Amino acid sequence: MSTEFIPIGDNLRYFYEWISLREWREEWNTCPIQRDHKRRAASKVNQAKFSHLQPDHLEVKGVILGCDCVDPYSGIEYKKGTKFKTDGHTRDLSWEMGICLDGQPEEVHVSYLVVNSIDEVRRIYSMYDAPTDAEKACDRLDGAYRNVFAHKGQYITHSELRKVVPVEYASSGCWPDRFVRARTTNNMEILPRVIELQESILWVQENIFNDPAFQSRKHSKFSWQAAYTTAALMSYLKHKEKEENLIKLKEFMIRVSNMAIDLTVDNADCCSRFISEWSNKDSNYVRVRGLNGSVDSQEMEGFNLLMIDQYIAGIVYEKMPKNWRTYFRSWQLDFIDLEEAREQRAIKNSIKSFC
Repeated sequence: MSTEFIPIGDNLRYFYEWISLREWREEWNTCPIQRDHKRRAASKVNQAKFSHLQPDHLEVKGVILGCDCVDPYSGIEYKKGTKFKTDGHTRDLSWEMGICLDGQPEEVHVSYLVVNSIDEVRRIYSMYDAPTDAEKACDRLDGAYRNVFAHKGQYITHSELRKVVPVEYASSGCWPDRFVRARTTNNMEILPRVIELQESILWVQENIFNDPAFQSRKHSKFSWQAAYTTAALMSYLKHKEKEENLIKLKEFMIRVSNMAIDLTVDNADCCSRFISEWSNKDSNYVRVRGLNGSVDSQEMEGFNLLMIDQYIAGIVYEKMPKNWRTYFRSWQLDFIDLEEAREQRAIKNSIKSFC
């Protein structure tokens, strides 16, 4: 703590300028983690809010890069002088859509800071778009997806992957030393989680959710759970190097989506066991259905991962093994060891290619 008076540098000083709306629209870029403002602009609440011009509607905010820099997450290179909007995306699009009955203003009053990194762009955006304000969880995730995928022409559109909980729990499950379990993320904290899971997210969307067989049989009592998506994201990362394992993982999830229990055998396989326990409201293994910070929730996740791993391995149980309660932590330790081995192989391969 300090009560010392200090001089204010340009990094803390806003600059102010009246500019044309055309310049704001064409020369100031969308923030890399901006939410889905097109969907918001079309909402009835937004149309009512911007139906008539108000003085505060003309006040917009942005940042300008003071040097060349590279986005550490997307790899995109930005030149000095690049301009980003950090506020005012939705109202500009609303004006362009003709929502305002008064017409479009010719000018807007922009206040901006000069920054020297894309991380600063994201941080300042977050100041005006905190998760406790207007932005919903799915909006934060949309912003992270935009930052990670859009510049590569990739889009995450399935509704189950536009829920933030599976991303939060899968990332903390795989990397417990980096990501806190059961923590509600803001739009800065969700981004590195999406970065780590991006390969898994794309695979799950394409191979499970976009497969025509997914939920091809309708069951009135069935609903897809966030815990299933979490288990799929985590299991892909564990088994991704073996194509035969991924085939079994996909098979498991498609069967679950259709409640396809195998009744042709005496001892149920692990997929049938999984479906049966999740269908039983008194299940000892699925005492809670939602993901949270409780022990019961973590044990449920461990049960899910155990059933997937043993299905892939072709193991059938007459009785559930006693280690099911601790399997979540065992899975984490195995995954950490697997990741370290992958990193060592990558280092050796890079040395060989350099030589």
